[in-house]
Amino acid sequence: HTAPVSTVVLSPEGQWLVSGSTNGKIKLWDVHTGEPLRTLLGHHGAVTGLQISPDGQTLVSSSVDQTIKFWNLKTGKLQQTLKGHTDSVNAIALSADGQWLVSGSTDRTIKIWHGLTGEILHTLKGHNGSVTAIALTPDQQTLISGSADHTIKIWRVTI
Repeated sequence: HTAPVSTVVLSPEGQWLVSGSTNGKIKLWDVHTGEPLRTLLGHHGAVTGLQISPDGQTLVSSSVDQTIKFWNLKTGKLQQTLKGHTDSVNAIALSADGQWLVSGSTDRTIKIWHGLTGEILHTLKGHNGSVTAIALTPDQQTLISGSADHTIKIWRVTI
């Protein structure tokens, strides 16, 4: 990387490491050799979050450029760009089945997206500051968010 690394994620089978940097570049690395395999270009700002689908086929990235991008991990091709937040997307979490995605933003909202269509299913409001952290319970029934407003909120989600 030629800029600070802002986020990393390991593929489910442990074969690849993916890293995102503050210059918007995403790099895919071979864990065993340490060699870079490819660089993904598409974000116009710092990469803030990375998630890999449970099947290891899709990479999801978020950025201060207000977008979430879906990439084919094997080819590096951009598949889809989601737009809906009005400020930086700070955190993302992918459901255990890969069917839906949750994002938290500086716009103080949490959005739940359909992972295949990109449709916004729900917008959650309740934080008085940037949403900076997102987590999902393994049963996908509960969403936990952390915020710059010094709070953690627990949300019951029904999709």
